[in-house]
Amino acid sequence: MASRITVYGNPASLDVRRLKREMSVMYVESDFADPRSDARAARRLSEMGESVPALPIVEVLRGDDQGSVFLTNPDAATLRQCLHSEGILSITSYWI
Repeated sequence: MASRITVYGNPASLDVRRLKREMSVMYVESDFADPRSDARAARRLSEMGESVPALPIVEVLRGDDQGSVFLTNPDAATLRQCLHSEGILSITSYWI
C-alpha cells in the first residue's frame, strides 16, 4: 500500500533532504517523486493547481478520503501539526 504522504521535489535539494530527515525522525513513511523526471508526478501537481517550480511540496492524503492537503516547503512544526491533525502522527508516539 502506498503511503499517505508524498514529497515532490529534487532529491538533491537541501529542503527535500531536510523533509525526508524530519519524517525519518518521526518514523513516518513517505513516498518521493521528482516532477522534473516523473511525468505522473508533474501531472498530479498540475491537476491540483500546484506550481511545479515551487518545490518541495508535501502532499498528505486526508484520512477522511476528502482529498489532500498540500504544504509548500513546510517547516518542521507545520509538518508535525499537519501530520497530527490528519491522524498520521500522534503526539505521544512522537515524544516517547
